[in-house]
Amino acid sequence: KKITYEEWARHDILLWKEKNVRRKDMVEALGNLRLMNGALETLETLKKNGLKLGIISGSINVILETLFPRMNEYFDYVFWNRIVFDDKGFIVDVIPTQFDIDSKGKALKQILEKEGIKAEECVFVGDHFNDVDVMQASGLGIAFDPKDEGLKKIADVIITKKDMREILRHIL
Repeated sequence: KKITYEEWARHDILLWKEKNVRRKDMVEALGNLRLMNGALETLETLKKNGLKLGIISGSINVILETLFPRMNEYFDYVFWNRIVFDDKGFIVDVIPTQFDIDSKGKALKQILEKEGIKAEECVFVGDHFNDVDVMQASGLGIAFDPKDEGLKKIADVIITKKDMREILRHIL
């Protein structure tokens, strides 16, 4: 905590920029990374049932845009770190998320206020320590394939099977 999240993100991206990392290099580095089993079917089912969906992530846009090019069809809200590239694919800048490790709950609060819904009506699905604050702010917290014991302790539901469809019976 000697520097802010924004300072860290800018420093990190500057290192990549100094090495002339391009968007295509980042995409290649993803290798065999794929969406979780049942992810698309789950999102389609949730949208068909009229739910508002959002991503609150410390990840970068390149990952999600590559793995999930149609994500705008599913998500009403997207909060993440955005790397900006020039027309040749070289890094120009980064726009860090305002909702970093300790403040994902603030992003959720923003969504709730805009939609006019209560926290009790909200479900959050997460997997790591940086999801604790936002899970605590949700009506139903689902730890999906959790990597953190602290998250497991506060979750209402823990799912270890690696299939996103498993969350549906707890939400619908």
